[in-house]
Amino acid sequence: RKALAKAGVKLYSPDAYCDDQTPVNHADFGLVTKEVTKAGAIFGVPERAATLNKALKEQATDLKKHANGRGASIASLWLPADGSSMSAYGRSSMSQAAFDVNGLKNAYQDNRTRVFDISMEDLLKRNPDWVLLLSGASNADTIKTTFEHAKGASQLTAVKKG
Repeated sequence: RKALAKAGVKLYSPDAYCDDQTPVNHADFGLVTKEVTKAGAIFGVPERAATLNKALKEQATDLKKHANGRGASIASLWLPADGSSMSAYGRSSMSQAAFDVNGLKNAYQDNRTRVFDISMEDLLKRNPDWVLLLSGASNADTIKTTFEHAKGASQLTAVKKG
């Protein structure tokens, strides 16, 4: 970033991806509307950003009315295609906001860090009802199979439930 700035190249990066920022304590959809407002200002269309933000707020409010999570626990995990590591998303990640509006409890909401490495042992201790798998793998079935074959995964409530 510093090199790009020095070269006169403008760069936009959402706050969540900036290492020099303190993570928010608890992510919510206000972070989305904040970024939409910034993008509207950058591209000279603040009124379009305001219109979009209004629609997004209405949708988020409507989601809460139909939430079916009813307090079930969930872990949002990042896995590389080879399954060599596993990371979880804490309460400053946007996974938290999605879980909140759907009535789900983030198994890692006790951690303020956006994303961090975890072990299967830690995941087993938390034993979430659901697991949301995120990956750069091009095939969702591949990453699901990789996760299910990880040592200890078969003991998780989420895996047992399918």
